[in-house]
Amino acid sequence: SAVSDLVNATESRNLNELTAYLQRVREMGLDPPEIKEAERVKAELEEQVAARNNLNNAMETRNLNQLMSAIERAKKAQVKSELVGEAQKICDHLTQIKSCQEELENAITNENYDLLVKQLEQAGTLGLGDDNDIVSRASAMKDKLAKRIKAEEVLKSAIAAGDADSLSAAIAEASECGFAGASLDQANEALSKLGAASAITSKLLAAKTLEEIDEAIKSAEAEGMGDSQAVEQARKNREIVVQNTENLTKLQEVMVTKDFTTAATLMKSLQADNAQISDDIREEYEKLKTGNAVCESVADAAKSRDEARLTETLEKAKALGFETDNRVINGLAVQVQLREEKVLTAKISEAIDAKDKDTLRKLMKEA
Repeated sequence: SAVSDLVNATESRNLNELTAYLQRVREMGLDPPEIKEAERVKAELEEQVAARNNLNNAMETRNLNQLMSAIERAKKAQVKSELVGEAQKICDHLTQIKSCQEELENAITNENYDLLVKQLEQAGTLGLGDDNDIVSRASAMKDKLAKRIKAEEVLKSAIAAGDADSLSAAIAEASECGFAGASLDQANEALSKLGAASAITSKLLAAKTLEEIDEAIKSAEAEGMGDSQAVEQARKNREIVVQNTENLTKLQEVMVTKDFTTAATLMKSLQADNAQISDDIREEYEKLKTGNAVCESVADAAKSRDEARLTETLEKAKALGFETDNRVINGLAVQVQLREEKVLTAKISEAIDAKDKDTLRKLMKEA
């Protein structure tokens, strides 16, 4: 009988059979006491399926907060331990990545060379490469600090030697990598005591703009210092300033078109050269960076089909002026699709409640 079949399906915990026999019993107008237990088991099985699907989706998107929530839900729904265990491994891995990135950010902020070396090694172990923004910036900072450490050693050696050329070269190297410390002050002082040539050399090393560099080189050449290391370094600095000027122009252009990838590359190059970047350009770049991050969040939300998060991130993207970004356009399309699916699901539910088979058939075909 239909009731016996329902009891068997309940005991076997087969969701498809249980759903079918529940429907059959209802269609027959029966209301046996066994139906309550069947509905309870069906709800458990449905939650188990939903929790498993949610866990698989969270494992795919690799969003730490979503994954932690999905694991907790899966455990409550008694999803197979193998899948939960696999998800927990991913969660632990993502937690390590988060901790490593936080340490790297701290090391960058505090210019801590030893911590950078340690955490970059950890990042490599975790599979984070230079395509990761924080790792890329940390690597650049480590290289910059390594140059400063080397520059300080060279400065100390030059001070001990007391040779003008050595001091000039050491000061130039220190200035180029942005080193500022007692050793640099001592080297400049030692150089100034070596005679009139020291003043010209200092002028060459201090020159930052094209006009200053050209004037300093002209003065050095007039004093017969055209072949000195300081002049050679000034000429190299001039090339860098010219390149940085071009890069600044390009940076402003790509920020207008909201090309964050190119802008990030240019900004990294400018920062590596200690280029003079105005506050307005830095502010505009940070806005572009924020907008790009929001667009990435839109893409993540669209991929995970999280309507609430998608709506929130789309609003942020629009507010930041990123309506034409392909990730936002795609997100809007996914948002429309999710809303249409919700409406269709509601209609199907109404048709089921009304036992309107014709309408239900049409809606299922549409779905």
